[in-house]
Amino acid sequence: MKPRLSPGNVVLLKSIDLAKLALFEQARDLSIKLLTDWLVEYKFKDWTEHRTSNKGKSVTKDQKRKRAEDIATDLANHKKWLSHGRSLDVKKLKSLRIEIEDYTDNKNLGKYILPKLIVEYPSPTFHKKCSIFPNPCPNSH
Repeated sequence: MKPRLSPGNVVLLKSIDLAKLALFEQARDLSIKLLTDWLVEYKFKDWTEHRTSNKGKSVTKDQKRKRAEDIATDLANHKKWLSHGRSLDVKKLKSLRIEIEDYTDNKNLGKYILPKLIVEYPSPTFHKKCSIFPNPCPNSH
């Protein structure tokens, strides 16, 4: 049995600009490619040995690329994150099995890192988190 479309969905489908939809798909695919390339080139550059599966075995370039593609595709999955404009916190990134250093509780490093993030990547969620540091955050007026 075919799923039935509601009248609202029919109106929405009729108004879709297919050229714009193709543009959005190309932008998503480009984002996945750029992130995949960046992960392989920089994040995984020192990853030479497996630590979980195949423990102790060498990591190949193809394995790095496959892992990077999996991460990038997962991050681009709108059904999983339900939003494009919200940040992904450390817990969410770690749920993807991404090894990262969490500087949240390191106030010594945090006073240098967080203001740089706010200046280069301004977002409302970063400004709200600034109160954990003694000095006011730049650009948070």
